[in-house]
Amino acid sequence: MILVIGATGTTGGAAVRELLERGAPVRGLTRSEERAEELRALGAEAAVGDLDDPLSLMGALRGVERMYLVSQPGERQAEQEQNAVSAAEQAGVYHVVKLGELGQSQSSPLRFARQHAAATEALQGSSLRWTVLLSNAMMQNVLAAAPTIVDGQYLSSLEDARVAHVDARDVAAVAARALSEEGHENCTYTLTGPEALSDADLATALSDVLRRPVEHVRLSDEQVAAALRTAGVPEWNVEGLVELWRDVYRTGAASAVTADVEALLGRPPTSFRQFAADHRDAFTG
Repeated sequence: MILVIGATGTTGGAAVRELLERGAPVRGLTRSEERAEELRALGAEAAVGDLDDPLSLMGALRGVERMYLVSQPGERQAEQEQNAVSAAEQAGVYHVVKLGELGQSQSSPLRFARQHAAATEALQGSSLRWTVLLSNAMMQNVLAAAPTIVDGQYLSSLEDARVAHVDARDVAAVAARALSEEGHENCTYTLTGPEALSDADLATALSDVLRRPVEHVRLSDEQVAAALRTAGVPEWNVEGLVELWRDVYRTGAASAVTADVEALLGRPPTSFRQFAADHRDAFTG
C-alpha cells in the first residue's frame, strides 16, 4: 500500500491518479471527510488525519510500505513533516518520497528552503529509505493569475528573471515511479521544465496558445504582496515569496535546466506551451 499525504493538493492529487493508472494500491490522506470522498470517487482508499496530530496518522499508515510526503508551506511545515516521518518509522514504512525545493538548505536565506531542509534532514536521519524530489517553481502557479489572463494581462514583478518552471504533473509522475519501482531509494532528483522562461516569455506563450494578446504587466514586489494579502495568503508566506523572487528567481538560481525528468520518465518534460494548451479553459473564462 502507498500512502499519499497531501492527496488533494497539486502534486499529491496528480500522484494519486498516476499511481492508480499504474495499478498500485493507493490510500490518500486528507484533513476532511468531504475531500476523502473525492479520493474514493477516483478509486483510491482514503483516510482523514492531520500532520499536527501524529496519532491521527497511525490508522492511515496501517499496512503502508511507501509514502509520498507533501505538505503546505508554512511556519510549522518542518515540524509537521517530521511528525509524518516519525509516524512512518513507528508504523514500519519502508520508503518515503518527499517533495522538496530547489536549493533547500538549513543556511539558506529563504524560509521555505530552510523548512524543507530541516524536514529532509529528519527523513535522511531516520531508519527509512528516502527519495527527495527537488522541484523548481511549478507551472500550476500561473493558474492563480487566470482571472487577469482572461482579461488579457499577466501580472508579475519578476522583470526579466528566467525560471525553468516544471509541470506539477511531471513531478507527480516522477514521484509515482519512485514509489512503485525499486532502485530510487536514497536518491535525490532535481526536477525542472525544458527551458528557462521569463514572465514576458510566459505571456507570449499564452498569447500564442490562446490566439489573443496577453500582455505582461510588471508590478512591484509590494503591489504583488499586497494582492496576495488581500487574497488571504498568510503574512509568513507572503514574506517568503518575496524572498524567493529576490534571492532565487532574480539571481538566476532557478534558470538551470536538468535532465532528471526526461531520464526518469523517458520523455522530455512538459513545455509551458503544452501546459497552457492543456489548461486553456482556465485561461479563457
